[in-house]
Amino acid sequence: MPTSPSISSSELKKRLLKVHASLEARKTREIWVNAVFVVLIWVISLVLIEQVAYLQPLAKTLLLLLVTGVCTAVILIGKQKLSPTPFMEFYRAFSRNAHIPALTYALDLEKNTVANARLVEAAIFKNLELVEPELLNTKLDAFLAAHP
Repeated sequence: MPTSPSISSSELKKRLLKVHASLEARKTREIWVNAVFVVLIWVISLVLIEQVAYLQPLAKTLLLLLVTGVCTAVILIGKQKLSPTPFMEFYRAFSRNAHIPALTYALDLEKNTVANARLVEAAIFKNLELVEPELLNTKLDAFLAAHP
């Protein structure tokens, strides 16, 4: 049994939502960074080709349209591959990786609408007592660092 004070369900959920949002923002940034790199590579290639051999205006226009199309494809494919992770899936994966099953139990119980509310609340508090705040914060920071 941990001796440190337990954290409330709302504080826990806020912290987890913050980490989840941070991971989702990283995914979005990654898509845009990839698109910018594709554009830069193509533009630099076009400038180098222009230095060696003169390109007709039509060829330049077609190549720039091709660059735009490839960049759009990179963004669309990236968004499809990196679809948002649902919060439930995120916290279950985190608690499994961090070896904190009481966290999953508490958050799953919070979604329970069928059972007696007082029993569910008591079970949530019991499970949250098993989660040490310092350990949780350490594991969350490590999880965030491990998932760039």
